[in-house]
Amino acid sequence: MAPKPGAEWSTALSHLVLGVVSLHAAVSTAECTNGHLMCAGCFIHLLADARLKEEQATCPNCRCEISKSLCCRNLAVEKAVSELPSECGFCLRQFPRSLLERHQKEECQDRVTQCKYKRIGCPWHGPFHELTVHEAACAHPTKTGSELMEILDGMDQSHRKEMQLYNSIFSLLSFEKIGYTEVQFRPYRTDDFITRLYYETPRFTVLNQTWVLKARVNDSERNPNLSCKRTLSFQLLLKSKVTAPL
Repeated sequence: MAPKPGAEWSTALSHLVLGVVSLHAAVSTAECTNGHLMCAGCFIHLLADARLKEEQATCPNCRCEISKSLCCRNLAVEKAVSELPSECGFCLRQFPRSLLERHQKEECQDRVTQCKYKRIGCPWHGPFHELTVHEAACAHPTKTGSELMEILDGMDQSHRKEMQLYNSIFSLLSFEKIGYTEVQFRPYRTDDFITRLYYETPRFTVLNQTWVLKARVNDSERNPNLSCKRTLSFQLLLKSKVTAPL
């Protein structure tokens, strides 16, 4: 009878299914035409890097071309990875990856949780196994009405600040005249000595006016492909002459 697979077998399999970029075993994978694996996050990152450098994306291992149409998922690897042991971020115990999410959300005694009195201002958060002891000694249920009102006023102010963004979006969507169109950005370079990458759409017409939309990565950073944190800023330019209020 063959021996049951143990820690050595799991370690060996883990090395076989590592992504070529992050060197981690990912639940979702992409495979190049030569069979090299990339986790989904690294695959998207490689495609984005190539766009920023205006190059064709290639596999880091064999340098063959990669794209969403050329690469495919490897279900056999994904199923194998889902059964490999992975460490819980709270209790540091090993669990199959397919069970890890449920364990961390519902079962782990060390998972971070909040006091049930957080609605009346209790800021406590800590491991689940300490929750019962804390709630039994929590001072918030015994606070006076005036004390709670002061706490709730502060919570209301924070909530109002969070809602300002949504209210401004709702106001824009409530305008009488709303136009929409599909646009496609094209990469360009500035005329500076050290060129900067930006994106621009062809001119398009909305609400009987001509517009152009520009986009910049990381506020026109010189080499945005070297940054892990990326942001897009947009600028809408009116190109037609305006003779009356829009």
